[in-house]
Amino acid sequence: MKKFLIGVSVLTLMSGCTRLSDIMENDPKEKPVAKAEKDTKEKTVECVNSDQKVTTTFEAKGDKIKKMKQVFFLTNSDLGITDEMNKETIQTKINDTLKEKYQGLEGVTVTGKVIDKEVEVTVEIDYEVADKDALIEAGLLDQGEKQNTSISLQKTQSVFEENGYACEVK
Repeated sequence: MKKFLIGVSVLTLMSGCTRLSDIMENDPKEKPVAKAEKDTKEKTVECVNSDQKVTTTFEAKGDKIKKMKQVFFLTNSDLGITDEMNKETIQTKINDTLKEKYQGLEGVTVTGKVIDKEVEVTVEIDYEVADKDALIEAGLLDQGEKQNTSISLQKTQSVFEENGYACEVK
């Protein structure tokens, strides 16, 4: 009778089992998380570096970054703007400088506007549309991302925090 109960228990356990890899997406350094939970949860993470006046916001689904928006400031001299230039000339200079840097990059939008003696620059990247190789060539994406199918929110956030940013899930 004992052998029968043990046999039934083993068969019951085996029939209810699936491969863990089918439901778990594991990084050996992370706590296991169910794939369904990891793949579907949408979140926004904002990373701020007050010293450099840079704010970066990531929109992600699970650990995959979908979009990024970065706002930073440049001085007028960084863009070759002098006090003798009028407002229209300054805005043209800003647009020309930004177009030159980011021209032809699909999925990338860049705008600049004058605020006092600085220029606020906003760079938005839609990673679902953008060409990864073009982003790497333009210096907007690290060379190490070339072989990855997606950009990891967790790894990106860690790098930002290591570089002095304070990150918060919104």
